[in-house]
Amino acid sequence: VPATVFSRWQGRTKDIRGAGLVRLVLAARGLSGSEIPKALDSIKKTSGLDILFEEDVGVYPDWAQDQLAFAIAMESSKRNLILDGLLNGVSPAFLATAWQRIEKDASQGRLISIIADRALPFPASAQASLRSLGSGRVS
Repeated sequence: VPATVFSRWQGRTKDIRGAGLVRLVLAARGLSGSEIPKALDSIKKTSGLDILFEEDVGVYPDWAQDQLAFAIAMESSKRNLILDGLLNGVSPAFLATAWQRIEKDASQGRLISIIADRALPFPASAQASLRSLGSGRVS
């Protein structure tokens, strides 16, 4: 099954709150009005943004944008995913939580590839096929 690629947002998004952006994305995906609240709650929970979820996306630091983008990607569909840079700036605590979600989805047959510009501090319990690429070598 072809993978859907999700990359870091470029530039700044202004004049829209996190919750509003998520509603817009969900509506663009074709979710009905009755399906949106459940999906919105799931994305809010997955993002770990709490009260920041209701703030203007233009004030989000990079880590918050990445966490929201990760949550939107994970809830996008059941298709395979390529997460290009979405975990670059997140905290180790968020990465541990995100990894649990990635492992859960992967155990159900979803293929998820993660591209990062630095070594990520995966939890000690992380189970996956990890490859580090850099300086012309693969390890």
